[in-house]
Amino acid sequence: MDQYLHSIFGESNVIFQVLLYFLSINYLFQLFLAINRRKITWRFAIQALLKKLAIFLVVAVAHQTDLVIGDGNMVRDGTAFFYLANELLTMIETLMQLGVKVPKVLKNLVEVFKTNAGENHENK
Repeated sequence: MDQYLHSIFGESNVIFQVLLYFLSINYLFQLFLAINRRKITWRFAIQALLKKLAIFLVVAVAHQTDLVIGDGNMVRDGTAFFYLANELLTMIETLMQLGVKVPKVLKNLVEVFKTNAGENHENK
Protein backbone atom coordinates (compact mmCIF):
# COMPACT_ATOMS: atom_id res chain seq x y z
CA MET A 1 0.00 0.00 0.00
CA ASP A 2 2.82 2.41 0.87
CA GLN A 3 4.50 1.77 -2.47
CA TYR A 4 1.21 2.43 -4.28
CA LEU A 5 0.69 5.75 -2.48
CA HIS A 6 4.32 6.66 -3.10
CA SER A 7 3.84 6.09 -6.84
CA ILE A 8 0.78 8.36 -6.86
CA PHE A 9 1.91 11.18 -4.56
CA GLY A 10 5.69 10.83 -4.39
CA GLU A 11 7.73 10.95 -1.22
CA SER A 12 5.96 12.23 1.84
CA ASN A 13 7.60 15.43 3.03
CA VAL A 14 6.73 18.11 5.56
CA ILE A 15 4.65 20.17 3.11
CA PHE A 16 2.61 17.12 2.13
CA GLN A 17 2.13 16.01 5.75
CA VAL A 18 1.08 19.49 6.90
CA LEU A 19 -1.35 19.68 3.97
CA LEU A 20 -2.94 16.44 5.14
CA TYR A 21 -3.31 17.85 8.67
CA PHE A 22 -4.67 21.20 7.44
CA LEU A 23 -7.21 19.55 5.14
CA SER A 24 -8.44 17.31 7.95
CA ILE A 25 -8.60 20.06 10.56
CA ASN A 26 -10.23 22.51 8.17
CA TYR A 27 -12.87 19.92 7.28
CA LEU A 28 -13.73 19.59 10.96
CA PHE A 29 -13.86 23.37 11.43
CA GLN A 30 -16.23 23.66 8.47
CA LEU A 31 -18.46 21.00 9.99
CA PHE A 32 -18.39 22.86 13.32
CA LEU A 33 -19.44 26.07 11.56
CA ALA A 34 -22.27 24.33 9.71
CA ILE A 35 -23.47 22.75 12.96
CA ASN A 36 -23.21 26.11 14.72
CA ARG A 37 -25.34 27.75 12.01
CA ARG A 38 -27.74 24.80 11.99
CA LYS A 39 -27.02 24.19 8.31
CA ILE A 40 -25.38 20.80 8.61
CA THR A 41 -26.65 18.17 6.20
CA TRP A 42 -25.25 14.92 4.90
CA ARG A 43 -25.02 16.55 1.49
CA PHE A 44 -22.90 19.39 2.89
CA ALA A 45 -20.62 16.98 4.75
CA ILE A 46 -20.11 14.78 1.69
CA GLN A 47 -19.53 17.74 -0.64
CA ALA A 48 -16.98 19.26 1.74
CA LEU A 49 -15.19 15.92 2.00
CA LEU A 50 -15.18 15.48 -1.78
CA LYS A 51 -13.59 18.91 -2.18
CA LYS A 52 -10.80 17.91 0.19
CA LEU A 53 -10.29 14.64 -1.69
CA ALA A 54 -10.20 16.55 -4.97
CA ILE A 55 -7.26 18.54 -3.61
CA PHE A 56 -5.36 15.28 -3.09
CA LEU A 57 -6.12 14.32 -6.68
CA VAL A 58 -4.74 17.64 -7.92
CA VAL A 59 -1.58 17.04 -5.86
CA ALA A 60 -1.34 13.55 -7.41
CA VAL A 61 -1.63 15.05 -10.90
CA ALA A 62 1.07 17.56 -9.98
CA HIS A 63 3.36 14.73 -8.88
CA GLN A 64 2.74 12.82 -12.10
CA THR A 65 3.61 16.01 -13.99
CA ASP A 66 6.87 16.18 -12.04
CA LEU A 67 7.66 12.64 -13.17
CA VAL A 68 7.09 13.58 -16.81
CA ILE A 69 9.19 16.74 -16.74
CA GLY A 70 11.83 15.20 -14.46
CA ASP A 71 12.15 18.18 -12.16
CA GLY A 72 12.07 16.60 -8.71
CA ASN A 73 8.96 17.53 -6.76
CA MET A 74 8.77 21.19 -7.75
CA VAL A 75 5.27 21.10 -9.27
CA ARG A 76 3.86 18.85 -6.55
CA ASP A 77 5.35 20.87 -3.70
CA GLY A 78 4.27 24.17 -5.27
CA THR A 79 0.75 22.82 -5.70
CA ALA A 80 0.69 21.46 -2.15
CA PHE A 81 1.97 24.78 -0.78
CA PHE A 82 -0.78 26.66 -2.64
CA TYR A 83 -3.44 24.46 -1.05
CA LEU A 84 -1.69 24.57 2.33
CA ALA A 85 -1.84 28.38 2.34
CA ASN A 86 -5.46 28.32 1.16
CA GLU A 87 -6.47 25.86 3.89
CA LEU A 88 -4.71 27.94 6.54
CA LEU A 89 -6.59 31.06 5.48
CA THR A 90 -9.90 29.22 5.40
CA MET A 91 -9.26 27.77 8.87
CA ILE A 92 -8.52 31.20 10.33
CA GLU A 93 -11.60 32.76 8.73
CA THR A 94 -13.79 29.87 9.90
CA LEU A 95 -12.48 30.16 13.46
CA MET A 96 -13.25 33.88 13.44
CA GLN A 97 -16.80 33.13 12.20
CA LEU A 98 -17.16 30.63 15.05
CA GLY A 99 -16.23 33.37 17.51
CA VAL A 100 -12.95 31.73 18.48
CA LYS A 101 -10.26 34.24 19.40
CA VAL A 102 -7.52 34.15 16.80
CA PRO A 103 -4.05 35.57 17.51
CA LYS A 104 -3.43 38.88 15.77
CA VAL A 105 -0.42 37.45 13.92
CA LEU A 106 -2.74 34.95 12.20
CA LYS A 107 -5.37 37.61 11.43
CA ASN A 108 -2.63 39.74 9.88
CA LEU A 109 -1.55 36.75 7.82
CA VAL A 110 -5.03 36.57 6.28
CA GLU A 111 -4.83 40.23 5.27
CA VAL A 112 -1.33 39.82 3.83
CA PHE A 113 -2.39 36.86 1.71
CA LYS A 114 -5.55 38.63 0.52
CA THR A 115 -3.65 41.79 -0.34
CA ASN A 116 -0.97 39.88 -2.23
CA ALA A 117 -3.63 37.87 -4.06
CA GLY A 118 -5.44 41.06 -5.09
CA GLU A 119 -8.53 40.08 -3.12
CA ASN A 120 -8.51 42.96 -0.67
CA HIS A 121 -10.30 45.64 -2.67
CA GLU A 122 -10.12 48.14 0.21
CA ASN A 123 -6.36 48.55 -0.30
CA LYS A 124 -6.63 49.63 -3.93
